[in-house]
Amino acid sequence: MNRFIPAPATRRVQRFSPASAYALAAFIFTADAASKYGLHENTAYGWSWPVTGFFNLVHARNQGAAFSFLADAGGWQRLFLTGLALLVSAGLLWLLQKPLSLLERLA
Repeated sequence: MNRFIPAPATRRVQRFSPASAYALAAFIFTADAASKYGLHENTAYGWSWPVTGFFNLVHARNQGAAFSFLADAGGWQRLFLTGLALLVSAGLLWLLQKPLSLLERLA
């Protein structure tokens, strides 16, 4: 090997185990639910707290989906969107179990 060209460094990529990834997701889900419960129980409806100049914490109720989308749809949206989320989650879990092709591993 040429003494002026350094040898390429070998790098090991450390990956999370599936168990640690699921544990992190469970922690984030629990923290989100706990913060929502805490705000709901300890603040009045309409309460607002400016965190920064562009972000406020506000106690508001959302009866629909994202940003009150389908808020007046009559209740079917909760079941439909829950079923859709479960279906997408099952599909993603199935994709995570499949071995990757060489091109997918290189991507």
